[in-house]
Amino acid sequence: MSLRLKAACLQCLAWALMLASKGPRATNRFGPNMRLARELLLAGEREAVLEYFRRCAGFWKRGASRLEGWRSAVEAGKMPDFGPNLIYGTE
Repeated sequence: MSLRLKAACLQCLAWALMLASKGPRATNRFGPNMRLARELLLAGEREAVLEYFRRCAGFWKRGASRLEGWRSAVEAGKMPDFGPNLIYGTE
């Protein structure tokens, strides 16, 4: 895959992540699925994931402490432990 194509794909995935933070869903209770966020972090798209966390904070009030922990980990250059948020919504 060319570097240009890879960059375009990452931009599309980052956009998809932002779209996932909109609209009504059952994530208020269990929180959002973080599989795409994890993949984007592995690809170095840290800022997109941090923005996703900010957007999720707007609707996932119960998960404020988790989001803060994940944000801190990402800002420290670490991969957050997303736990069960890697599997929600994949059934």
